Amino acid sequence: MRNRILLVAIALFAERGYENLSMRTLASWVGLKPSTLYNYHQSKQALLIDAIELIMDDFFGFILNDIDAIPRAQRLFEIIRRHASYKMTYQLISRANDRLIDPGFTKMFLPEDAARHFIGRMAEYRHIVQDLITDHVKEDDPLDIKIATLAILIQCDRMAYWYKPDGELSFNEALQQVVIFACRILRKRPPPMPSSPRPN
Repeated sequence: MRNRILLVAIALFAERGYENLSMRTLASWVGLKPSTLYNYHQSKQALLIDAIELIMDDFFGFILNDIDAIPRAQRLFEIIRRHASYKMTYQLISRANDRLIDPGFTKMFLPEDAARHFIGRMAEYRHIVQDLITDHVKEDDPLDIKIATLAILIQCDRMAYWYKPDGELSFNEALQQVVIFACRILRKRPPPMPSSPRPN
């Protein structure tokens, strides 16, 4: 029930915004009395923190699980495929999370320690990607590694917004376009397209 509450809350946050969702409304959506809802989450803010944590655990778990088993030369492109794949598969959740971890939102609605924790998790992931990008850039290349990292990660994130399951590109074709985009930035030849799994 606790996870069900969180998943429904995430969907409603995405649809209505955190500010416009009351605990009473959420309770009615999950079939609980408002008083019972507080047995699972002490406050709306506590619910928000737990919801963001759940999304991040799922997202980073899908991307980074067993990633060290992938040869380092291939690891960056596998992370890009997994990141974009997650965003394409779970578009609603991804859009909600984008709003919930926006710096302006976290500053307004999250306590400082929680905001710092989530910002730290995102930074840790960026550093993993940035470190791998460094392998693909020559020392005398004028490309700024940080800007390249942000550009590639932002493009992966945007898949939650522009990819359409019934659109012109198939799932794998859209995924390959993200890899090609990253390779163009890094001036690399795109690697062969493996059968990256979709999130379960």
